[in-house]
Amino acid sequence: MKLCSIQECGKKLYARGLCRTHYNRQWQKGRLSAWRAKNPEKAKAHRRTAYLAHRDEQQQKSKVWYDAHSEWVSVRSHWYYIFGKNPLAAYRGMPFCRGWNPKHLGGSWEAGAKWILDHIGPRPDKNYD
Repeated sequence: MKLCSIQECGKKLYARGLCRTHYNRQWQKGRLSAWRAKNPEKAKAHRRTAYLAHRDEQQQKSKVWYDAHSEWVSVRSHWYYIFGKNPLAAYRGMPFCRGWNPKHLGGSWEAGAKWILDHIGPRPDKNYD
């Protein structure tokens, strides 16, 4: 029996190498993309309405995530300051650890965050004096 090509799914095949659940998701994404291409103004208005309806909730979730992953965010930010689309002048020529650089094989921001936690420790909380 052949199984779904999505990692760790393990369900039997339905169509195009996918189980019924993953096939339906891709089909729905395709329909939605086609509708957005056909109705750009309606799609923009719909996204704007959905954003405004859940803005405070989403901002709170983002804040909680950023506070919990501050080391990861720091590594990612420095990478963008050095290699991003518009690198900052103050960061020009600054070295960046090869093991933390996602452009190199085996490099990742997670590795940088882990190194920071292992060698420097977690960032103190906001009430630290």
